[in-house]
Amino acid sequence: MPVPGSRTRLPQTDYDISALAAADTINTFPEKTLLAYADHGKADAELAAQLQRERVQAFANSWHALLDCLARKSVAMNPSV
Repeated sequence: MPVPGSRTRLPQTDYDISALAAADTINTFPEKTLLAYADHGKADAELAAQLQRERVQAFANSWHALLDCLARKSVAMNPSV
């Protein structure tokens, strides 16, 4: 009897980046990982798009939190403005 989940395991390089690799994107993957992916990986476009939307929203939330923090500190340091 097979171990649960063992039939669906992907090679580590596919598992790490297949959902994140997409055309016209910037990445920070090591070159060795990208070359291994190019040899045998396949991108899931729908999942990649979802992850990109989530990451963009997370970045935007962090960016706005940073701007709010800077604005509060600016007022605290210079209350007459």
